Amino acid sequence: MKLRSLIVINALATIALIFLWTVPRVGFVMVAMALMVLPPWGRSYAQRAVISGLVLVGVIAVAFPRAGSLPIDQLSASVFFGGLLVVAMALRLIPNLRAWPMPRVSGIDVVVGVFTAVIAAVPVRTFLASTSEQAIASLFHTGWDNQGHLVPFLNTVMAGSSQWVSADGSDPWNQSYPAVHTHLWSLAQVVVGSQTPDRISLVIPYAVWVALSFAAAMGVLMWVSGDLARRLAGNFDLPRNQVNTAGILSALGVGFFGVFGSVQFLYSAGFTNFVMAVSVAAGASYLTARDPVRLGWFVLPFGAWATAGLWTPLTLGLVPAGLVVAYLLIRTRAWLGIVWLLVVSGVGAMTLLSQANALLGESSVDSVRGFTETVGVVGVGMTGFNLTLGMAAPIISVFMAIVIWNRSSKVLAALLPIPVLASAALALLFVTGADSVETSRLTSYYVLKSLNAGYLLFIPLLIAAAALAVAVLVARLNRLHAALVTISVFVVGVSTFGFIGFNADQVSVNISKAPGISVAQEREQWIQHPYMGIQIANSARAAQTQADFTPVVWQGIGTLENLWVLTLTNVVSNDQSKFYADLPQTPYRPMTLVQISEYIYANPASRVQLLWRTPEVGAELQQWAAPFPTERIMTPEVVIR
Repeated sequence: MKLRSLIVINALATIALIFLWTVPRVGFVMVAMALMVLPPWGRSYAQRAVISGLVLVGVIAVAFPRAGSLPIDQLSASVFFGGLLVVAMALRLIPNLRAWPMPRVSGIDVVVGVFTAVIAAVPVRTFLASTSEQAIASLFHTGWDNQGHLVPFLNTVMAGSSQWVSADGSDPWNQSYPAVHTHLWSLAQVVVGSQTPDRISLVIPYAVWVALSFAAAMGVLMWVSGDLARRLAGNFDLPRNQVNTAGILSALGVGFFGVFGSVQFLYSAGFTNFVMAVSVAAGASYLTARDPVRLGWFVLPFGAWATAGLWTPLTLGLVPAGLVVAYLLIRTRAWLGIVWLLVVSGVGAMTLLSQANALLGESSVDSVRGFTETVGVVGVGMTGFNLTLGMAAPIISVFMAIVIWNRSSKVLAALLPIPVLASAALALLFVTGADSVETSRLTSYYVLKSLNAGYLLFIPLLIAAAALAVAVLVARLNRLHAALVTISVFVVGVSTFGFIGFNADQVSVNISKAPGISVAQEREQWIQHPYMGIQIANSARAAQTQADFTPVVWQGIGTLENLWVLTLTNVVSNDQSKFYADLPQTPYRPMTLVQISEYIYANPASRVQLLWRTPEVGAELQQWAAPFPTERIMTPEVVIR
């Protein structure tokens, strides 16, 4: 890079840093853009953004572990993001890296940028135009796990730390929840958000950060697929424009999958951290396979640390890539490879140990058998996907690797199917747990989740192969036949996402809309009918007057609503979560009051408030609570405005 260009980009980075401290919202956007395009790595803007994203989440995983000691406030977040940019620009001063040029905009860059923006824009526009009550209603009805991920985000932002204190003194619930994603959202929020946030008003920012993270994850998968198709097409003696077309078609295919495909169910259900883990594992594995010495030595460790903090089991698929990097580094310079292996293994071991107690939430399990049984008993909760393709993915990916073995890099061919195979191995591991408690393998949550991971990791490979096949066929056929093949592939591809442009349910009860359309319509439906959100928000406002009391929404629908109300009131504790789970199903009856009184007597530190909406119910609850001290039982009214 010429000295003039170096001065210009450093000046732009300096301006971004100044704005970060003076006008945080503008500065944060400028720093984020600078981190995506200015660091000296990547031969395209999309690749540069992918690498920067992997480094970012990897650094967060190491610097801000679960229940870590570093504060998460405006000062620490500004120093963190600003420090990353300073380090990235300092790399430009290294002679070998200084010459790294700024790339030209490619077709894949445009596709990745546009589709990432589209995937993010639809839900972001919806939530930014909604009230907190509408956002709560939408998140409540569309995904049960939204509440579970909202907890660490709210607690971290409100406490300014990932160490929380619960009102009843017991251990906070979700203190050891996968932390990378919620720490990323919290760091960003404390930079751009209000200095005096409250829990209810933070629901909309939460929804926005989730949408942006999901879109970024899909952007990674788009780039992986597009770059793979382009790289493979270059080995088939195709003209340069057709090689580029193969890459663009592949990225487009994954983009359409991100907009309309079953991955949207994962986003809606609150599993964005899982999608992020898949994309991080896919990006780190592919970049390592693509260039194991130049990129793999630093991309892979950051990707592995981040994956461990997003969905820990997926780190299994990155181990072979690490062994390849270590082997090639040792061949190049023995001492360097050995040092790299020792450092990465040491940090990796500490990271995995820190995750071990929270792995899949089974911190109380003290034996392998107990672990497999506890995991295997979960037989509900996974979203729908193409299960047949998910089970076939390992075999097809191995076949693809064999086909390209003699036409591309041996390292690329060998590592390409590994993450998919590792996901299949995880599914087999979880099958043993399902069998031990006689849970159906095809309903077991963790079996299906592992297969879904393999499916998502396989989609970029499958679409890359399809785009390559189209490019090769078009090159071999005349214009008419080429047009027919292209149209046929497009029609078949679009059909896999569902019918677009009309209400397919009116055609046949056996035909459903594309998942992306269904998710968007469901989200909008609850935005337009926010009664549950109004009830939860107003219950939380009533409960906040005595925030150290455990709220029970008497005229509600049960456990999940109670958890939402407490989440928006104070830090949920393990004891409170168990208390809710032990309550009988709604509608609550007099026997429920007996159970609550037994709980109060058995737990001297416990305090409960029963929330009611109608005068008749309020009078009954107040009469029951009269003999209890007011410092143990309260019966506040919820006013629905």
